[in-house]
Order: sequence, then C-alpha cells, then structure tokens
Amino acid sequence: MKSYLKFLSRNKLYTAIEAVGLVVSLAFVIVIGASLRDQLRIAEDVPGGKNLYILGPQSMPYLEYRDKETLASLPEIEEAAAFILPKLSVQAGEESSRMPVLIAETRLLDLLHFRVTEGSIQSLYGGQGIALSESAAARLFPFTEALGQHIGIGFEGYGEYGGEKETAEIVAILEDADYSILDSFDVFCPMEAGLAAPMAIRASNMRETGVGETVHVLASMVDGTDLAAFSEKMISVLGPTLDRRDGEDMMATEYRELFFSSADISGIRQGNRLYLNVLVVLGLVLLLSAILNYMNLCSAVSGARAKEMATRRLLGEGRARVFGRILLESIVFTAVCYVLAILLAWAIVPYLNSIRPEGIPVAFRVYPGPVFWMFSVAIVLLIGGLAGFLPAWMLSSFQPIEVISGNIRKRLKMGFNKACIVAQTVLAVVLVCMALAFQAQLRHLETLDVGISPAENLFYYHPSSYDSREVHLLGDKFSTLPGVRRIGYTDGIPTHLNSITVGPQEGTSINLIVCDTLAFKMLGFRVKEGFTQVKPKTFWPTEELAHEGGVNRDNPDIDRILPSERDATSEIGGILETFRRFAANMEDPYARYFSQTFPGVLITSSQDYLNGILIETGSDHAAFKREFSSIVTQFYKETTGYYDLGNSWDNQCGYLQEIFAADYADLHRYTKIVTLFALVAVFLAMLGLIAMSTWFAVRNSKDIAIRKVFGSEMKGETFRTIRSYMVLILVAIAIGIPVSILLVGRFLERYAERITGYGWIFVTAAVFAVFIAFVSVLWQTLKAARTNPAIELKKE
Repeated sequence: MKSYLKFLSRNKLYTAIEAVGLVVSLAFVIVIGASLRDQLRIAEDVPGGKNLYILGPQSMPYLEYRDKETLASLPEIEEAAAFILPKLSVQAGEESSRMPVLIAETRLLDLLHFRVTEGSIQSLYGGQGIALSESAAARLFPFTEALGQHIGIGFEGYGEYGGEKETAEIVAILEDADYSILDSFDVFCPMEAGLAAPMAIRASNMRETGVGETVHVLASMVDGTDLAAFSEKMISVLGPTLDRRDGEDMMATEYRELFFSSADISGIRQGNRLYLNVLVVLGLVLLLSAILNYMNLCSAVSGARAKEMATRRLLGEGRARVFGRILLESIVFTAVCYVLAILLAWAIVPYLNSIRPEGIPVAFRVYPGPVFWMFSVAIVLLIGGLAGFLPAWMLSSFQPIEVISGNIRKRLKMGFNKACIVAQTVLAVVLVCMALAFQAQLRHLETLDVGISPAENLFYYHPSSYDSREVHLLGDKFSTLPGVRRIGYTDGIPTHLNSITVGPQEGTSINLIVCDTLAFKMLGFRVKEGFTQVKPKTFWPTEELAHEGGVNRDNPDIDRILPSERDATSEIGGILETFRRFAANMEDPYARYFSQTFPGVLITSSQDYLNGILIETGSDHAAFKREFSSIVTQFYKETTGYYDLGNSWDNQCGYLQEIFAADYADLHRYTKIVTLFALVAVFLAMLGLIAMSTWFAVRNSKDIAIRKVFGSEMKGETFRTIRSYMVLILVAIAIGIPVSILLVGRFLERYAERITGYGWIFVTAAVFAVFIAFVSVLWQTLKAARTNPAIELKKE
C-alpha cells in the first residue's frame, strides 16, 4: 500500500482526475439510490401495512364521515380512521400563514405508527387539544416550549362554521411525516375535537342536503379478506352515494399500492413511475460511467507499475499475491472516494430538492441507515473490484523478463481503453440529446397559443374564500393604485376554468368562463363570427361547440347549446376561436364523467357570482405586486381579524404569463434534473479523455520522437494523435445518435402537443461531443507533439 500511495503522489494529475470523477459520480448515485429506496419502500415501513386499505372507489376514494361509521361495523374491518388534509390559516402569536392541517381520527396515528415525541396522545384521543409536527413546533415557537401554547386556526368554508377562527391548545408534538406516504402536515387536529372543521365533517349529510364534506377512510382489514366480496357488500350498503365510474367494482386500494396509484387521493403522496424510471436510468448511467472511467484509468496506467510488480515477482511474491495487492488497492481507493462522495452528496441535496419535480414527492436525502451501509459496501466492492480486476490480472500475468526486455509494450494495445472512451461518450451523447429534447419541448409548451390575445400587463387574482361582494370591495381598493388602467371581473381564465355545465349532447359538457364585458375584452377572446355586440346576457361558444350543437348565424337557438343556463343568458353573441381549457400537459379532470368537454364564455350582467379580478396595470410589475400584497393583507385582516393572504384552497394570483408558465413548472424542474445529469456525464467523459490523452501522450512519446527524427513535424504529429481520438468519438456518435432518436421519440409520444423538426438536437449533440473531445485532448496532444527527440530518446 505504501508503494501505491507513492505512485499516486508522483502522478497527481492522474490521481486528481480519478478521484474527482469517482467522487462526483458516486455522490449522485448515493442520492439517487436513497431516493429510489424511499419511493419503493415508502409504504413498507408500517407494520401490518399489507392489511391496510383506503376504502372507496379506486379512481376517487372519497366518502362521507357517516359512511365510515357505517363501514366500521362490517366484520371485515378491524379498525378504521377518517382523515382529510387541507391547508388552513394558522396563527401563532402575531404571525399567520397557511399550513397543512391533518384533520383525522386519532387512531390514524396508531394505524400509521406515528410517534409522539412530546406530550400525551391520550389528550388527542379525548379531543382536548391539537398537536404540532416537530418541524412546525420549532418554526412557530423557536424560543419557547411549544407544549401548552395556543394557536388560532381559521376553518373557512366548513358549513355553518365557515369563517370562524378558533384557538386550540398544543398538547402533543408528533414526528415529522416527511418520509411517510401521508403528506407532510404541520398541525394535527383530532376529528373528535369540538372545533369547527371536525364538527362540520362529522355532521355532513350529502344524501339529504346534496352538499357536505368528504374524507378518506384508512382501514385495517381482517387478514385474508376477499376484496371482491367486500366491495360488493360495500356497494350494496353505500351504492346510491358512491361517486364511481360505470363498471368500477373494486372499493378498496391497498395501502402499499397508493404511492403509484392513479387514483385522485388528496393528502397522500403519490409518485410518478416515469420519474422513477428516469431516476433509475440516470443512476445506472452515472454508475456505469463511474465504473468505466475508473476501469479505464486503472488499466491505462497499469504499465507504469509494471517494473514495480516485476521486481516483486523476482523477489518471490507469487502471482496471486500481486493480483490481490492490486485489487485491494483499488477497493481502498474506491472506499476513500466513497466517503468523500457521501460528504458531497449531503452538500448537493439542498440543490436537488430545489429542482425536485412534484412527480418525486419524497425529498432527496442521504439516510445512513443499515440498508445504506450495506448498499455502500456493495458499491465499493463492485466498483473497486471491477476497476481493479483488469489491471490486477494484467500486472500479475506479466513475466519479469517481459518487463525488463520491453516486450510489455506489445501487450498493452489499449483496445479496452478505447472501448471505454467510446462507451462513455455514447452515454454522454444520449443524455445531452435527452436534455436538449426536454428543453425544446418545454419551450414549445410554454409558447403554445392559448387561444386569446390578452391586454398587456394583465394581472389575475381569484381569492376562493371571498364572496363576490368582498371581491368587488377589494377591486375598488385596487382601482386607486397608480398605474391601474381598468378592472374587470371573471370566474376563471383560459387554462384555468372553474365552472362546468351540461353540454348540447348526451355525454358532453361545457367548461364555462363567466365574466363581465370588460373582462371579456381584456382577455382578448378571438371572435370568429359575431352575431351581436359584446354585451351582458350573451353566450359565446367556441367553433367546435357551435358545430356540436348545430348553431350558426342562421340558427342561433341558444336552447340547442346551453339549456341549463337559459336564465342567465338570452342569446348567442357569436362564435369564438377555440381557446385552451387546460395546459397542454394536464389531464382532463372531467374525462371520467363526459366523453367530450368544450370551452365557452358566458357574459353576465350581474357581478354577484364573479370572484376573480382582472387588473390591467403598468409595466412595473414588482411595484404593483408590493402594493397588491399590502392591500390584500390589510383587507384580509379587516374582514377576518388576522393577517393572511390565503385560505383553505389555493389562490390564483399573478400576471397571466406567470400563471401560464406555472403550469409547466414541474416539467421545468424535471428538465433541470435531466440537464444536470447530462452535464455530469459530459464532465466524466471529459475527465476520461483528459486522463487517457495524458497517458497516451506519455506512452507514445518515444514513437513521436523517432518520427520527428525522420522528418515528422509538430503539426503532423498533432493531427495524427487528434485524428485517432476523433475516430473514437465518431464511432460513439454513430452508436449514440440512433439510441437517442429512439428515446427522444418515446419521450415526445407522451405529449399531444409536441415539437416537430427536431433533427437539430442530434446534430447539436454530435457537434458538442466532437468539440468537447477536441478541447479535452488538445493540451496533452500539443505537449506530446512538442517533444524534443534528443531528450526523449536519452530516456531509453
């Protein structure tokens, strides 16, 4: 080992390249491996999890609390707990903000094995107080003990209790739910408590009133329960109230399957198999690149230690001993790099989490548990063993006489090293193509025509908890701000439609934007054919909807197209060009109910039901946002008694271009991750080329010197060497581009709206690969070509 350390110290460039490449790739492999483990085992860590189920239709498992009470009496169910996880306004001291609040029966904590770190769970069972998560307690009460403190919770929108803010005592602190299948929450409110929200949920009776609150029900079922028979029983008991698709007969979803389920389940973390598969591929690519890079470098420099190993053989050391020595050195070097990689992994986790897509709902982390250390040992042995095997085999097989006579040079053909360079470059080319495809598709989606021509600097605010009277009072306040030109009112904008009504044919529906005349003009709907003026009590179908209903200038019968809204309108105003109901990458949430859904605009004379404000502002967006925030905050304090810009639902707020861009925020983060890994792959390929060009230059220095003695020039030697590398890169491109074409094509198949004419992606990747290779090898190539033959030949 001492001789190996001396060898590394004498070859600092080789050591640095080898270590940096290995540390960087291993750091990303560690983070990806931990993420895969967290996602695949997120529902496995709960004892008895195989008997836990979410009850209700698999596509949309929502029930009423009284349904849970009915089902709990069935013999197949051992224990059941109802829960819901909205965001509510929470006030601690003078600070108020929106936080996720888990409203649930306390037995849910037992079913999911949540740990109470402070306080008493018995008080929660009695409904005598609430609990905070550990992180929320530290955040809300940084300088004092959270237990015994009181916080205010605004339960907006819960039946007759809507709008009230209630105070509750903190009686327990719970462990954070960051890595549970249940979404993270800051506050736990017992369903048994006498507070507004749980009381409204318990009292909900949608059968009689038609309105109410729904919950999810988690149940522990008797081992061996026949789910099909249980589902039939559940349908017979609750059939009339179950919101299920036609033919949907399974009424229970296994807890362990929830994470990758396609069901609409609020409050439950749900992953995306595509994102998981991409993570797996990226991790394998980097792991393979690390192995190839390390193997390549280790085998390339094996000749530099040939004399040392020959000397050991002459002194009596056996072949097996030499083989084991080289293998051990490789494993030790890998282990040292792995320790450094753990530190780097911790350092990059915050950045990776900042660009983590929603499809990866579990935060990246480095979790050094038993599984992690077993994984670490396996990785170290795998990489160290594979990297060390070839040089160990080569050096142990050399006969001392071969080394002394110089015949070893004939056996070092470097074929394996060239194959490694080709393989690494193929990986880099494929990832670069994928990164470019992601970026191009993202730009394409972000710049798609929404179907309107809105006024410039148009700001939209839709506060879902206010009624329309409060919205108009707020609008009056906005009208006094400098730079505000005009204000209109609308319930929804293109790509974010809030209302739906029955369509002209069976199985069809209409997504409505209900607005006033000013908002209609500000949004810039494109009129294809006008029948009358833009005025109240007119309906404006899109051309597809008009065709579906058989409506035109000669037959403008509104009853043929909008019978359910007859009281709100009197005539068809005209036909609009189609505008987008949803962002191009979103699924239609109404597809389970209707075969076709069309967009349309209803202009109303009454402002009673318009809860959104459109504001045309000046060009100073930042200044307007500051004034806007100040007015809304003060207004909310005046109307509710405490500061908050939010409520139990997400507000829509921002300039239209910001709102439209936000629809693709997840794809934007996804693109960042793929681009980051592509850059890492390119970086590793560059390190490999630099290292190999260094060793090739040293190895070929004598050949270059001899050719220069016989008249070769530096220019010719430089061209000769670079050409040999370019051949390898071109081979890699010839392999990588067809693979990239296949993968890019499969990626784009996911989008109905996708880029075309994207051949430039592959050309760009190929040119980039050639350029990077040229830059990587140029320095050492020029250094070798400048060799003084007299000095070089003296070495021999």
